[in-house]
Amino acid sequence: MEGLSGQAAAQRSVVSDHRTEADAREVARAQRARLQVIYGEGAGAWRVVVMRDDDLVVEEHPAAPPPPRAAPPRPAPEPPSSGPVPDWVIERVEDSIARSERDRDRGGPGGD
Repeated sequence: MEGLSGQAAAQRSVVSDHRTEADAREVARAQRARLQVIYGEGAGAWRVVVMRDDDLVVEEHPAAPPPPRAAPPRPAPEPPSSGPVPDWVIERVEDSIARSERDRDRGGPGGD
């Protein structure tokens, strides 16, 4: 594991030694994912390498995790449906019915 920039640039660690390249690759992927969790957006300052003697075999670069999705907006709660109906609501409904009847009688928007 090597630091590439910032404070991480001064760091280099041997995470583990392995007998097979497949094991080393698997550990490199796990270490990359671990760095992403630990450093989040700063994970790009690191790289994980698999070396055989002095030859570079694999290089893993952590990427910043995607931003969390915003929670969907919560709908406003509906007003309670029980209890007496206010007078102003009754008046508006009665006015609307009267308008509809007048329009129908005249052949207006509500009429056939």
